[in-house]
Formats: sequence, structure tokens, C-alpha cells
Amino acid sequence: MSKTHIIIGASAAGTAAAHKLRQLDADAIIIVVSDELEAPYNKCMLADYLAGSKDESQVHTLTLEQAKNKNITLMLGTRVTSIIPDQKKIILDDGQELAYDTLLLGVGTSPIIPTLPGLAEAEGVFTFHRLRDMHAIMQWIAKSQVKKAVVVGAGLSGLECADALLSHNIEVTVVEKQGQVLSSIVDAQGSKAIEQQMAVHNVTFCANEMVSEIISNNGSTTLKLRRAGRVSGVMLASGKALDADMVIFAVGLRPNVQLAFQAGVAVQDQGIITNQFMQTSVSAIYAAGDIAMVQDQLSGKLVPSRLWPDAMLQGLVAACHMAGQPRVYPGISPVISSSFFGIKFAACGPILTPLADGELITQQGDGYYHLFLLVAGTLKGFLLVGNTNAMGTYRQMVMTKALVDKAVLKV
Repeated sequence: MSKTHIIIGASAAGTAAAHKLRQLDADAIIIVVSDELEAPYNKCMLADYLAGSKDESQVHTLTLEQAKNKNITLMLGTRVTSIIPDQKKIILDDGQELAYDTLLLGVGTSPIIPTLPGLAEAEGVFTFHRLRDMHAIMQWIAKSQVKKAVVVGAGLSGLECADALLSHNIEVTVVEKQGQVLSSIVDAQGSKAIEQQMAVHNVTFCANEMVSEIISNNGSTTLKLRRAGRVSGVMLASGKALDADMVIFAVGLRPNVQLAFQAGVAVQDQGIITNQFMQTSVSAIYAAGDIAMVQDQLSGKLVPSRLWPDAMLQGLVAACHMAGQPRVYPGISPVISSSFFGIKFAACGPILTPLADGELITQQGDGYYHLFLLVAGTLKGFLLVGNTNAMGTYRQMVMTKALVDKAVLKV
């Protein structure tokens, strides 16, 4: 008798699992449920799509036609309201019930949107997270002839967003509550190199600042009764006002653990706890991607997973176990990398919180800054800004824990 595998969420983990399940079991019933209206797509390419360097067809990872050819049922624009583990079924927002043999949760995260005066009334305020966000941003740019934009948040998403907006000839200001960009993964010197490139591209960086209010062109923000209107700027906590025709928030993500929690699946603040097969505390339910807590290959600790390649591998591992062909997940990849404003960077390991017995080695030259963490002759982490050509080699050194000659760390 054929098995029914249901996947909630159609991002990296969900689509990878669906493909693998079909490969492993030609007769299985595979259903992918997504609350998004768009066919599955690669979130890593959203900035490229916004910048115009990729069209929408290049962003999608599973088209409706491909799903049909693989006999995968795609239920788009459909929300799961509850999971009933003891009956092995899910309930959809239209009241429909679907039974499963195995269930994979790949519902990812939601963007954090601060509660601010004027936000609810303003038109032209967006998040930078989903394909529909990109559609809305591009429509607003065309409709409102945007000249100035404020991006709130200087993490990876914020910087990628700011860089993409430059392709639309928009004057961009980035507001960050910390004193530097990428404060959780890049040290002060590396941040300085990135900030210098931002200045070269005429991007204004406001550090140690927070947006305290959204200003609309509907009159005074102090009016008790506010009317909806187009955003015209933001007020910072310092009292400084910034003009803006558009505001985009990229201040962080929150894992969508509500369904799992309500179903009795073990969760932490940062995600769903999984084992080496991507199983949750409920044996027939799996979790993968941004929603999952997985083992860090370097520290051995359970950490949230936030990278696309990791999510795909987790989906593959989950699918193998769901199909009765177990495969062990080795842990998250230790390297984070991206590029913006014409500069590349990669980070790996506890660079910002180095071990007590560690030795930090820095290298700096024309257009690059490198930082390495050595412990007892082995490479434990690195930061590469501006020249990432040797990233693969350094990653291999970290993973193999081989003794390193300092000479090989030179550019």
C-alpha cells in the first residue's frame, strides 16, 4: 500500500524533500502545502530578482508543470490550521482534513516587524523576505517613482536589499541599532571595510540608531486621528528625521513554531528540536530548514539553521528517513557568505567570541581584510572580506582539524 507524505512549506527543505521522496518511492502520494500563492522559489535569489539580474523564471525551483510531471500535488495559497499527531492528520483553513504517514514541517520563519507609531497608516512600508515582498516593492518603485529609501537593519538581508535597490537608481540609507554592519558575524575591522564600500556606492549608513516613528504625507504625525497616506520618511530615536519614499524592514526573523508547539512537538525559542534524521519528538513528524534546531558541526550544540544549502540537505535527509532509507545529517555547514556593494565576504567559526587559548591572525591589503582563529595549530574559524577565493580551502581546514602552516593563510 502506498504511503502518503505531506510536506508543509515549499521552500528549500520542502522542495528538496519532495524531489527525493519521489526518487525513492515512485508510488508514494506526495503533497506539498504552502500558504504562498507563488510556485516554490529560491529565497537566496530574491535580491538578484529585485536587482533585475535574474527574472522570475530563474527564481522558481519547482514549477506547476514539473510538479505535475513528478506526480507531486502542490496546494498553493493553503494554510494548515492544526496538526493532530495521534490521528496522523492535518486540518486546512478550508476545513479539509488530510491524513499522512509521515509529515515534514518546512514552514520557515516570518519577518519581525516592530510596533511603531505611524506604521499601520503608512503606504510604502515593506519587509524583505518573500517573493510577494519583491513584487510589492517593485510595483511600489514603479508606481511611486521612488527616489529615496530607508532600509532598517544591517544584517545580511538588509545589506542585500540595499544593494539591490541601487539598481533602481534609488538613494539608500541603512539604519542599524548596532554600531556596525553584520554585527553578529563580522568584527569591527571587517565591518569598516564593508561600510567603506557602502560609501563608495553612495549608501548612507546610520549606526547606533533606531526608527521610532514612520512619517506619512497625510499631515502631522501628532494628530490623534491619522489618515492613511504614503510614507514620506522616518523619525529616529535620536530625533533626526530621514526623508523616504519607501521603507523596508529587515530586522530579523522569527521561526514559525506555532503549529508544532500546538501539536505537542518539542520546540525551543529558536526552533524545533530535531535528531540526526531530522525527526522531531513526535516520530512521524520531521522538521527541516529555518524552523529546525540542528547540530553545529564545530561546537556540537543545537543551533538554528538559516542557510539554503543546509536546508536542502536537511530536506533530503528527512525524505530518506520518511521513505525508510535512513541517512544521517552531519550538522550545519559552518560557512556564511554573501556579496554586496561589489565586495564579497565569508565567515566561519567563533571569530567574534574567540576561545581563550586561541590566536587571532589578521591580514589586510588593498581591497581585502582577513582574520583567522588558530588553536593549537588548527584553524577554528576565519573571516574573509573582499577576497574569498580560498574560502573552500579554509573551510576544509576547519572541518578536517588538520595542523595548519601559517604561511598557507596568506593571500
